[in-house]
Amino acid sequence: MLLDHFAAIILGRYMELHGYKKIFLYITAWPELLGHINNPVTAVYVVLRLIGRISFPIYCFLLAEGFWHTRDVRKYALRLLVFAVISEIPYDAAVFNTYFDFRQQNIFFDLFLGLCMLICLKKAGNHRASLQIYIILIFCCIASLCHAGYNIIGILFIASIYLIYDKNRIMGILAGSTVQVYCITAPFSFLFIQKYNGQRGLSLKYLFYIIYPVHLVIFYFIAKSISY
Repeated sequence: MLLDHFAAIILGRYMELHGYKKIFLYITAWPELLGHINNPVTAVYVVLRLIGRISFPIYCFLLAEGFWHTRDVRKYALRLLVFAVISEIPYDAAVFNTYFDFRQQNIFFDLFLGLCMLICLKKAGNHRASLQIYIILIFCCIASLCHAGYNIIGILFIASIYLIYDKNRIMGILAGSTVQVYCITAPFSFLFIQKYNGQRGLSLKYLFYIIYPVHLVIFYFIAKSISY
């Protein structure tokens, strides 16, 4: 994530100022990407962003794990919402160079919406598949209307992890890879996820929460120093 944001915010600002073209990382952009990879600045930008694409599926998997094991899901949801609000101004400043921009929201909004969906899916119960489909579609619409960072893709990925992975790890990996295949390297996250042994490690959750807005602020000021 840090590498991805370094490329998007700092290196991206440098590229804007010096006339370099930023390349999208979707599968449809492969021909264009290969045509610019000989440029060293563009090549570094692309490599860092491709590495960064691995992070979001892991965040979603950890969200589902947190939902399965948390003792208080309401506090979990509130914590995500609080950090979504805290992170929004740093995110807008770093990504859009303005303090308020509603074109896209930070990742905590994706995770918050995803957790709310999981709560609703659990209440619906596994025996009511049609209701679960409606719930997923509703949250896809909410994510789209709110301009969540990963939009519908994020919601579908979190849903696939919750509904499939816990019951059949291989099928969950395949379903998640299919959802994430829009971005070239995102499916590689499952090389890490499938190694998970189900045991809790060292708890660093607040460190990761705090790092998100803090690193955006730092990257914003570094990018501003490049601009002037």
